[in-house]
Amino acid sequence: MLFQLRNLSDRERELMLDAPALVGILIGSADGSLSEKEVKRLRDTVHTKAFSEKNDLHHLFKQLDETDFADRVTAIAAETAEKPTIAEKEEFLIERLKGLNKILPKLDSTYSKQYREALHSIAVSVANASGGVMGIGRLTHEEADLIKLPFIDKV
Repeated sequence: MLFQLRNLSDRERELMLDAPALVGILIGSADGSLSEKEVKRLRDTVHTKAFSEKNDLHHLFKQLDETDFADRVTAIAAETAEKPTIAEKEEFLIERLKGLNKILPKLDSTYSKQYREALHSIAVSVANASGGVMGIGRLTHEEADLIKLPFIDKV
């Protein structure tokens, strides 16, 4: 069990582990479809974070990278695909991510802040995965609003 998450319930721990996939899928599907390029960038970003994150946060990403992250992404993407409209997909993902607002204050403040920053960096990475010409115009208006993660309170 991850040291920083030891005092959380099983459900809370699962949300902490699901959140990187939720964020990536939210940003990737903001334009209506989640491309394979965006999914690959999401997986690659989590893999990189397994080595690059500070303090205990890299343990969380290492666990995701070494276990079932691809399965998490597939399962969440499948659940999201069942929603008929982009708005319903967004609402579904955002509502799940809002659950972090009750969890993050329970954790060490440094860890919580770094975790939220890591989610933001995942959002930016996935948003830049596709679109644009020669690196210009990559972010859609929808992605630009969402990458700030306004539904997850700053800690």
